[in-house]
Amino acid sequence: MAKPCYRSLVLIKRADREVEHFLLDVLPEDFDRLEDIAGEAPLTFTRWALMQIPLSPLPTE
Repeated sequence: MAKPCYRSLVLIKRADREVEHFLLDVLPEDFDRLEDIAGEAPLTFTRWALMQIPLSPLPTE
């Protein structure tokens, strides 16, 4: 049986300004050992990541 894991979408901005993305699975015990990110960094990154998602306009009806 497979171990439970956290699945994350990783976004990378390359030097040529293109954005690549891939999935990354992390075991809970490895995730718990990661350091917290403090200050404005999480908000800044979240805003940047959301801007990378293409929007599809909804029909006007």
